[in-house]
Amino acid sequence: MGRVLKRVDLNFKWPLNKVWVGYINPHIDKRENCHECQESGLSEYAQELKKQWYSHNGPFEYLPNGGQRAKNALQYNLNDDDIAALIKSNRLPEFTRVPVNEEQKEIIKKQKADGKGGWLEFHNGYTPSAKEVNEWAKQGMGHDSLNCHVVIKVRCEKAKRDYLCSSCNGNGFIWSSEEDEQNYEEWKKTEPPTGEGFQLWETTSEGSPTSPVFKTIEELAFYCENNCSTFGRERATKEQWLKMLDEDFVYHQRGNSIFI
Repeated sequence: MGRVLKRVDLNFKWPLNKVWVGYINPHIDKRENCHECQESGLSEYAQELKKQWYSHNGPFEYLPNGGQRAKNALQYNLNDDDIAALIKSNRLPEFTRVPVNEEQKEIIKKQKADGKGGWLEFHNGYTPSAKEVNEWAKQGMGHDSLNCHVVIKVRCEKAKRDYLCSSCNGNGFIWSSEEDEQNYEEWKKTEPPTGEGFQLWETTSEGSPTSPVFKTIEELAFYCENNCSTFGRERATKEQWLKMLDEDFVYHQRGNSIFI
């Protein structure tokens, strides 16, 4: 859960953990869910491909951990066009952003020494086959929902079929009128009144206060030590909170991993 420090008016009053009214677009109630696509935003053809991607129909392949997997699921039976689309969208870094020669290994070594990530910032020159990717997908976490939609889109294009729902144009909802849509698009959020006060806010939702307003940052840090978490249920001392609030970066560190 993201936490941020806000400077607000000392007399600012708003219920804790309730989204600030200035962050809620009042025109959102002027739209209706699209029944044509069941709010998915996808065409009928694309929806069928999505069902095939996850396929819960047999025959099943039983896994060592006691689970099972549908052998005919699309995500385990991709073709070369699917792979090309995934690579173009940079969705297969496990194959294309790992070092494949000594020069690239040195680049990664230097990146890690500089505190950067372990992926190459460029294509390594290797193109995996559909068979390789399909076998990889069966071994662990495999593809995610983004990969699913990349494949669905390219298959719709190849079949010359619509990818998005024609009724809602992919939004999953329909506006009552053009005026309502325009009002929604033109609306701008407003911040709480600024001032000399210190207050902790969460940013997981649209944004809401999670502490009272204090006159000093030290008072807020003391409150946070006893009443707020940095990530999940993780806590921090007053001194740690004071440092994080002063740097405007609240986090929890576990080993070399940082959670915000």
